[in-house]
Amino acid sequence: MTVDTRQPSRTTTPVLLYAAQAVAAVGMAAGGSAGGILATDLTGSTAAATLPLGAIALGATVAVLPVGAAMRWRSRKAGLLLGLLTAVVGAVTVVGGARLADLPLVLAGNALLGAGNTAVMFGRYAAADLVPAGARTRAVAAALTAASVGAVLGPNLLGPAGGLASAAGLPASAGLYLLAVPAFGIAALLVARLPTPTTPPAEAGPRTAPAARIGLPPVPVLVLGGANATMVTMMAVAPPAMHHHGWDLGTVGAVVSLHVAAMFGFSPVTARLCEAFRAVPVAVAGAVLSAGSALGAGLTAARPQLGVPAAGFLLVLGLAWNMQLVSGTVLLLARTPQGARRWAEDLGEIIMGTAAVLGTFLAAPLLDVAGLTGVAVAAFALNAGTALAVSRSRDNRP
Repeated sequence: MTVDTRQPSRTTTPVLLYAAQAVAAVGMAAGGSAGGILATDLTGSTAAATLPLGAIALGATVAVLPVGAAMRWRSRKAGLLLGLLTAVVGAVTVVGGARLADLPLVLAGNALLGAGNTAVMFGRYAAADLVPAGARTRAVAAALTAASVGAVLGPNLLGPAGGLASAAGLPASAGLYLLAVPAFGIAALLVARLPTPTTPPAEAGPRTAPAARIGLPPVPVLVLGGANATMVTMMAVAPPAMHHHGWDLGTVGAVVSLHVAAMFGFSPVTARLCEAFRAVPVAVAGAVLSAGSALGAGLTAARPQLGVPAAGFLLVLGLAWNMQLVSGTVLLLARTPQGARRWAEDLGEIIMGTAAVLGTFLAAPLLDVAGLTGVAVAAFALNAGTALAVSRSRDNRP
């Protein structure tokens, strides 16, 4: 029997990457949509709602180190595979923890699941590598748009997956984690079909100074960090609050899917805005929208009679995150020397993850003391400060 050893063509390579992004995003949706609800179900306390997403953010941050190292010294493919396969183990661990009603095991699994999020987020940089420098903005947008397919589908499966989980003797809120196992596995198989470079990346040379020595540009740090802290924190507290106040799982899933659709699906438009008006004004506009939508969501999400406004605010929050992510990524690529790009990518992801970890874990006691409104006010203040600082930056490149 003859084994087909042909590598995918240059035409099919981006398609494989984008398909992997879409499928992996189905698995990525598990923590964001169901994690807080599962923790609330296991503990009976909404104060535990932020913990799974916080664990995912922590795991994603830690995963940047091995995944980024694999990309620098081996290839993009090696790093993506490492993140996706680790996420498979994480999803299986969460399912086991749900069956045993063991919250620490569930949190440990979510931390491992975070490596899948890291792989999806690094996918935008992998896409930028496939095109000339002038086309990077649109390549980043294409990778995020591909992720939107799975990211939107995932939350809408919250209800049906809950029935599957119940039939398997699991809490209904563990259903999306069941689907995350094959989702990340299929994504890994798609990535495995990508061509393997014959030589390591040029940036991996021993004479290349890491970005930490060069200095990471402050504007993208503010934009990316503030965006992720706000979005992850608000989405850790809003869906469990909705469910706790009478929203059924299907409705919560639909609202989250709208939010996620805006998070990723608006990317082509954001890319055009960055090209037409430059990235800095787009970043400022994103921070302003994030401030207003976070405050609005905090005031309405716990009130079922305000379901339509709450859904609208969460949709705008996703749009604001997209504007900040795309513009922040463009700024990071433009303001970092080519030889230090992959070091800067690692540090940028670490900053995003660290901001999300701090936001979710600080939100837990704030939620207990001041409720959802208190968390929303803190998010408003963070983004108002980000908008002011970025708008006053003297460096307006690009």
